[in-house]
Amino acid sequence: MSTPSIEGLKLALVDGASSLIRSDKEYSNPNRASNILLHSIKIENSKYAGRGTPFEVEFNPWLNSIIGGRGSGKSSILEFIRIGMDRSRDLLNLSETNEIRRSFESFIRLSTSRDSEGVMLDDTKITCMYARDKVYYSLQWIKNNNSVSIMRHDGENRIVENGDAYSRFPIKIFSQKQIFNLAKNPNTLLRLIDESSTVSFQQSKMDWQEKCTHFQTLCSQKRELESKLSNNNTLLGQLADIKQKIITLENSGHKEVLSDYQDFQVKKTAIYQYEKDIENLNNKVSEIFNSANLPAIDTSSFDTKSSSEIAVVQKLTGLSQKVVLFKETIDNEMRVIGNELSELRKWYIESEFNHCHTTVIEKYKKLTEELTNQGINSPSDYAKLINDRETVSKSLKSLKSIETQVGELDLQINSAYQEIINARKQLTENRLNFLNQYLGNNDVIKIELFPLSDEDEIEASFRKIIGKFSGTYSAELFDLERKSGFLFSLN
Repeated sequence: MSTPSIEGLKLALVDGASSLIRSDKEYSNPNRASNILLHSIKIENSKYAGRGTPFEVEFNPWLNSIIGGRGSGKSSILEFIRIGMDRSRDLLNLSETNEIRRSFESFIRLSTSRDSEGVMLDDTKITCMYARDKVYYSLQWIKNNNSVSIMRHDGENRIVENGDAYSRFPIKIFSQKQIFNLAKNPNTLLRLIDESSTVSFQQSKMDWQEKCTHFQTLCSQKRELESKLSNNNTLLGQLADIKQKIITLENSGHKEVLSDYQDFQVKKTAIYQYEKDIENLNNKVSEIFNSANLPAIDTSSFDTKSSSEIAVVQKLTGLSQKVVLFKETIDNEMRVIGNELSELRKWYIESEFNHCHTTVIEKYKKLTEELTNQGINSPSDYAKLINDRETVSKSLKSLKSIETQVGELDLQINSAYQEIINARKQLTENRLNFLNQYLGNNDVIKIELFPLSDEDEIEASFRKIIGKFSGTYSAELFDLERKSGFLFSLN
């Protein structure tokens, strides 16, 4: 329609609010152009455009209409824009069997002859000029490296900039086939919603994957600990057998000697272990302090004539002195503990307790020799049995600690799983917020969202989890035609 007419007005009135803006209800300038615009596209050396002379199209900041017969290249301009604006992945990420993807792959193929598919040549170049907040950028795609470079206009100069053109320069491109696909495939529309800043699907996906990884890590830790707990019954049986052998030896008429030997061995082991733990603690603290550098603050940038900055420097200096004093104190205390440990070991050698222990050991050796001379060899195993009992008891004690850790991991796993659920709920809430924001007051367009109801992907996503990608168990998993499978029931 080249000129306004009453027929055109009648047609607009049929659509109502989606085609008309009432002047008494619009307070902003309806002709104000966006601060983000695609200014132009230049195509050089493609199969059918830009041969010899570059083919360039400059766009109006409002509405642009390209009119031409079938096969005249209207859709090709759209695809050139898609390539030049680094949006090829929007189609290349579709299913390999998708008709739109296959058509685009045919378009971008390198043409080797006049009759072959593809419109690209070895030196094809596409340049899009993009304006954002009155700053102009040139985005240039070259076939031989298949990537988009970015240059910012600064007067007559062109300054190369880093970054991903796909994320830095947003644009939506829909061919006629894509628009038809939106109506045919709801998931296509959902992907568009997910690309909005309201939904921020990529960020949600990263958060989701991070939470899933954390959940799987906790489950792996739990399985590792539970594998250790599987030895619990075996150790209990071993401990019972060892105790029975000890009782048998103690009831052989020499219970007092054997009991004293056992008692002193347990106490000596406890003392030795405590000394070792103190020594390890001292070494670890020393290692940490020796490897750590004291924090330092550079005060040279502060103004020594400003009272407020002088006060800050004084406070920082005071804190620095406290840090130095803290390290010196720790060093001194570690030396004190080391000296105390050495003194304890010297004292222990001459202590009454050690002399008593030595006496018990001598009695035990004498008893062992007497029994051996009588042909009884089993008492010589008493010391080994005592050590075995302590070793097994220590292992069982560590398993008790592992049981506590498993209980704590269960709580963490449940919490991590709830975080995954909440993250998925948040994604749905973001999508609903988008629909309410843009369609809440729209009486013509209605879109409903059904979470976890994607019949096209439900089986594939589940098979990915269980690692079964063939068609096995289809009837048991999900069969839409037969309306069978537990996934069908859940859905």
